[in-house]
Amino acid sequence: MKQPTIKTKKFILRPLKKSDAVSLAEFANNKNISRFLNERFPYPYTLSDAEKFIEISNKFIKNKNPRSINFGIEIDKHIVGIISIGLNLNQRMAELGYWLGEPYWGNGVMTGAVNEIVKYSFNTLKLHRIQARVMEINAPSMALLKKNKFKQEGFLHKALFKNGKFYNLYFFARVK
Repeated sequence: MKQPTIKTKKFILRPLKKSDAVSLAEFANNKNISRFLNERFPYPYTLSDAEKFIEISNKFIKNKNPRSINFGIEIDKHIVGIISIGLNLNQRMAELGYWLGEPYWGNGVMTGAVNEIVKYSFNTLKLHRIQARVMEINAPSMALLKKNKFKQEGFLHKALFKNGKFYNLYFFARVK
């Protein structure tokens, strides 16, 4: 599958390159980011973690039916975040995941990135449903999804175990 580059006035969503590893590691290595993500997102986030993520992302996209498409969020020629869609093409659905470097929080970048990925998923990939799970402690992410017309569909009690603690998850979805 060919992954597109999506350009907006604020940012570019694009495939990851090996040269993005330093920037990716710099912005991802933040406790305020990792605390809102699942147990697979490491902290500290190292250069090696970034290199592995880029390598896996590029392997996925080479498949005819990739499991995941990971876009780098580029601002000022640096990757400052990631937005991903975990695909189930047979069911015409995807799971959305994202994070953004803390210096860029609160200025509409991620709201815009989610909007662009929803359009790409519905119009190009012909998906019918996009869903996302959000930790109960991440109110800004829930607000972001609501701004992008996602509806809360459920509540998963103690569904995530991270750093020795159970967390509740809210389940959101948007259907075409």
